[in-house]
Amino acid sequence: MSIVRPQLPPFGLALAITASIIGATAAIPSRNRPLAVPVSYDIELEFRGISGHHARSAAECTAPVSDTGFDRLVGTVSADEINVNDEDITYTGTLTRTTAMDFCDLTGPPGQEFDCDEHLVADGAVDVEIEVYGEPDRGAWMKAKVTKVNSATVTGQCGPAVAADIQAEYGGRPMGAGGGGSPDGQPIEDKWSQPTKALKRGPGPLFYQNNRARLRVGYFPPDPAAGGWVLWVKRQIP
Repeated sequence: MSIVRPQLPPFGLALAITASIIGATAAIPSRNRPLAVPVSYDIELEFRGISGHHARSAAECTAPVSDTGFDRLVGTVSADEINVNDEDITYTGTLTRTTAMDFCDLTGPPGQEFDCDEHLVADGAVDVEIEVYGEPDRGAWMKAKVTKVNSATVTGQCGPAVAADIQAEYGGRPMGAGGGGSPDGQPIEDKWSQPTKALKRGPGPLFYQNNRARLRVGYFPPDPAAGGWVLWVKRQIP
């Protein structure tokens, strides 16, 4: 009785079949692999008050300054939101910046300095990074880097040197400066969050909830005693 041997495919065809099987296997997602979902949010960041090197509020300054000035950043930030516990999420975006703010500084000869005022009106763009911590009660951390200054006008009584410093800092000089109210690093709290900017009744969302770190639609003011940046997350973009 003769033995009939099965025909084997050519060597190249065998490799192609093996590769197709491996490729199909690799395409099957692992059950343990985090699912990254790109998500964007329309936001507004705002610092309200005064700036300068001599006073934290208009009440502390003997020069005529106002606490109603602002440094405002508006735009969209995005991140891949990962569905795993204890994972920080970092959102990035370039935001449009508008500033109208008073400064309280010092002028006069050494030993005879007195408070003086300057007023900055400016606009430009800032690269923003918001890191939402993957732990409860930690909130988020914001970094801001100036990328563009369209205009920056300074008027007041402090003199040309102080005015030049304010303009330079607004443009991001020296390294890390943001001018106005904008720092290179600033906490964003969620302890005093509210559902919306207009409706401030009752507790709002927390960044870390249901074991997930996220930006959440809502209004996030700073510590009332310390002051700082307000984050308003206006809407999520699917």
